[in-house]
Amino acid sequence: MIVSPVNRIPGIRAIPNGLNAPRSKSSEQLDFHASSTPPILDDPFLHRVTEQGGKIEAFDGKIMLLLPPHAFTGNAQLHISDSEKIVLPSGNEWKAFSAAYTVKEQSGQQLKLPMHLSLTYDPKQLAGVNHLKLGIYREDPQQPGQWKYVGGKVNAMGALIETNVIEHGTYAVLLYDPIFIDLINHWSRKNVEVLISRHIVNGVGKQHFLPERTITRAEISKLLV
Repeated sequence: MIVSPVNRIPGIRAIPNGLNAPRSKSSEQLDFHASSTPPILDDPFLHRVTEQGGKIEAFDGKIMLLLPPHAFTGNAQLHISDSEKIVLPSGNEWKAFSAAYTVKEQSGQQLKLPMHLSLTYDPKQLAGVNHLKLGIYREDPQQPGQWKYVGGKVNAMGALIETNVIEHGTYAVLLYDPIFIDLINHWSRKNVEVLISRHIVNGVGKQHFLPERTITRAEISKLLV
């Protein structure tokens, strides 16, 4: 795949080197003043949310939620738990960089508006890995151990990653980093590997990417989201 020619396709905005493309609304922090919502005294994992929304921090700030006003119908109670035991898809290309955090509303209410989710990660685990490859994933409730990439803007200084989500569920910071032998010495390796980690582009088989191939319309669509 040739990445740079995308910048020359008519009608497509240039993608700067380093992949610092403009953020979509789904990755922007919700713009409202949120007051902290302390846990309910008799259950440290349970947090009351009023119609005004609020900010929830749990597990020493390792997870933070910002809920806008009217995120739920009336008041709600969010239960947040963590687990260090994460089942990942088979293969050496997957690695967990945080615990798994499960967020659910006690009465079964669903979110009416997106909430902003921030998760911290351990920078010591990077060991030379590009932090831009990290993402927030949601575990498939129907297929435990299968994870869907939901996005994430990485704040390397704060060692955290954040995005907006519209579903309850189990979330974690994961790395998807497959190795393609024909990318190892290719000039585009750094940027293409970030695109791969974000599931924007895929390889051709398990070992090859074919970096000189023409970018597809489906891949262009994902780049522009």
